[in-house]
Amino acid sequence: MPELKENFKTQSGSIGQDGSRKITRSWYAIGYATLADADSAVVAEAGTSYTVGGLSVSFNGARTWNMVEGQGDNVWHFTVEYTTDTSPPDTTDNTTAATCQGSVTATTRAMYRMNYDIADTDEPVSADDVGGNPVDSGGTPTSIVWSDRRFETTTYYSVFPNINTWAGIVGQRNLAPYEGADAGTVLYLGFSFSYNASNQIWQVRHQFSVDEEFYHTQQVAKTDSNGKVITEAKNINGKILYCAMHVYSIQPFGKVDFTSLPLFPT
Repeated sequence: MPELKENFKTQSGSIGQDGSRKITRSWYAIGYATLADADSAVVAEAGTSYTVGGLSVSFNGARTWNMVEGQGDNVWHFTVEYTTDTSPPDTTDNTTAATCQGSVTATTRAMYRMNYDIADTDEPVSADDVGGNPVDSGGTPTSIVWSDRRFETTTYYSVFPNINTWAGIVGQRNLAPYEGADAGTVLYLGFSFSYNASNQIWQVRHQFSVDEEFYHTQQVAKTDSNGKVITEAKNINGKILYCAMHVYSIQPFGKVDFTSLPLFPT
């Protein structure tokens, strides 16, 4: 009598860069009169979907098979592939659709001073010393732990979008509040785009960085004509230490209107 035996030891899975999931299952088809009969039995057994570990995947017909050597002509090994649906949203008439993801990671930031007052984050160069507490050592900045907050918004188009609209604002900050963040705290890092020939959809990924503490400013120390940081002796907690004499806050990023950029999906 023909029978199917699932080989549970060979179940496997993978996750693609686009977030798609793949699960494979395999069966031995034993005693079927023809390969077609064995194939029909496996397809019926595989069903249209499968759930494992809370993940639901679909069987769209992808499968492979081979004859098991040394077992005659009536033993076949089938591998069936299940996948998640990763088709982008409908974009009829080039109406954009969007998805969003983000991350917060620990990184380091070079600092000469701490606990200083950021008076004007839009001024390209401040003529005044930032003040605060020295943390450098002999003009060498100290690396502090800092939260690097980033997010990415992906949009889909049925017609190639005008990328010049975004190219002109790369490296700029938000002029007005954007997605709940204060003006000047969101930096537009840039974008990438790709085309999916299977569904004829353009995909554009926009990358952003958020800095609500320093507004993307950078600290620089005054140097002499040779480029060496000018230091001075300071009494810090009863010890004489040499630290940068003058430290300034520089804002290298301008501010523009972000209305051409996509908003979070709702």
